Amino acid sequence: MNEKIEILLVEDEDDQIQSFEDRIGLFNDDNEFKIVLTSQRSLKGALEILNKNFDAAIIDLKLSYEEPDKESGGKKVINEILDNFRMPIFIYTAIPGLMVEIERKQDIFFKKYVKGEVDIKTIIDEIINIYKSGITKIIGGRGLIEKRLNEIFWNHISNTFDYWIERSQSTLSEKILLRYISSYLTEYLDLSDSGEPGNYYAPEFYLIPPVKKEIFTGDILKKKNEKYYIVLTPACDMIIREDKKRQAEYFTLVSLEKWNSINKFSQLTKSTGKNNETRKNLERLMSNNKSRYHFLPRFKEIPGFFIDFQGIIIEKPGKVNSIYQRVATVSMPILKDIIARFSQYYSRQGQPDLNIEEELQSMLPDG
Repeated sequence: MNEKIEILLVEDEDDQIQSFEDRIGLFNDDNEFKIVLTSQRSLKGALEILNKNFDAAIIDLKLSYEEPDKESGGKKVINEILDNFRMPIFIYTAIPGLMVEIERKQDIFFKKYVKGEVDIKTIIDEIINIYKSGITKIIGGRGLIEKRLNEIFWNHISNTFDYWIERSQSTLSEKILLRYISSYLTEYLDLSDSGEPGNYYAPEFYLIPPVKKEIFTGDILKKKNEKYYIVLTPACDMIIREDKKRQAEYFTLVSLEKWNSINKFSQLTKSTGKNNETRKNLERLMSNNKSRYHFLPRFKEIPGFFIDFQGIIIEKPGKVNSIYQRVATVSMPILKDIIARFSQYYSRQGQPDLNIEEELQSMLPDG
């Protein structure tokens, strides 16, 4: 049975609705997916049906509806989706001037198209590509996250909820409960289908842009001279107190080095071949088996680095704020591992070398 891709079309012109139905009919004739198109001609109808959980919405900005309003009907539908739902939005309007009402910038999930300048097939193809990625199955209203939340609710929260009921009068209870639930969700999503921890991929290492409003532990900073650093000041010292100050008088920044800036790898290129010993050394270093370095993969504006635990600089917060740009934050649990390795690197004590030969002679029988 073909998978169904649910698309909402908010459009009040019959010929446009027919054009979408015709194009989708052609697609459904011979494809692994079946598109189910639900069209709504009015603002009221669109708002009432949004909770059906669609994989994408195609919205005309100018809709005919009874009550006069400064905002277009399409904009109201868009705002409702942005506030309460999770699905890609494709604006498809014949009046480009109305787009000035839409402040949100374009990205892969939010596109603005003028009728006649792009054909319907292009929009359908974009929706198909997004659907194939699996994102709507994960975060949509009927997605994997909802399934996991159901498991957490019945398997974990129900067993401990008496604790939360006792604290229901606390103004912080909802936020703390959300954090508690999120910890379970992270545990579930960290497992593969076999129940074992899965491999991480580059996008999972970073939060881009950073979530916290102020510089915090784990932030990747870029200096004006293109040099990058990671903030490894203890998190407890970075918390902003009621007096708007931090415990930390200085920030600890640790250098991020591009792999080809490290001397022994500087001449390594793709053409050197997979069997090159230097390449093997680089592979081992990327596996974090050397205490001095920790690898961070390339993603978006992050070129890919080795954290060099020997490359420490200390800066005043004011200077950091003025000459460094926040690029990203390293996500948990990646950051926890980095902090642990950083601490271990500087807590190494070592001991004098033991005369092993003499000890062997005293331990083993003669001969």
